[in-house]
Amino acid sequence: MRVLASFLGLMLVVEAPAQDLSPLERAQIRILVGKASTVSDGNVTVFDAGPVVGQMLNAHYFPALRDYGSGRYDYAERDMTFVINHPAALDENPRKGEFYSTAHYIRGMIYFYHASGVGRHRLAKADFEAAIEWNPANFVAYLELSRVYSELGLKDPAASIIHRLLDLNPDKAIAEQARVELRNLGIEAKP
Repeated sequence: MRVLASFLGLMLVVEAPAQDLSPLERAQIRILVGKASTVSDGNVTVFDAGPVVGQMLNAHYFPALRDYGSGRYDYAERDMTFVINHPAALDENPRKGEFYSTAHYIRGMIYFYHASGVGRHRLAKADFEAAIEWNPANFVAYLELSRVYSELGLKDPAASIIHRLLDLNPDKAIAEQARVELRNLGIEAKP
């Protein structure tokens, strides 16, 4: 049974890129609706985070972070998707990679921990990979990507990601979390 689960998990993760989910497949994924907020939807922030087109950061990115932190995962997913779908809005911002890495990371966290339905692992995997692509120093994205594989019973790919993270020499706290993940997989970390 474990082999079948691993095979099915591999198919869910590797069969097709997350962007290839059909509208019907996406409709099957349910984002948990969080608690009501005292902040009205659409309330923009006023941070000066550098050049941006159309108030992308204050109208979508920062409100999505606020919504994620308050458990309003449905609103956070919607706004982070908007940000992710409009990367040109930050072309002139020197922190574009950081913002887009975090946007993908947060959306991946929503799909992985706060959603249900077939395809959510594929979406989480794609977002964690994109977070790493935008910012290779987003070490927590490596941990979460490994956890996606681990949850699907794919021990070797999970361990490979953790070893790659440890090769990057992250700070002590991240390295310790990585070693814990390896122990959870039944693998000893290299000294």
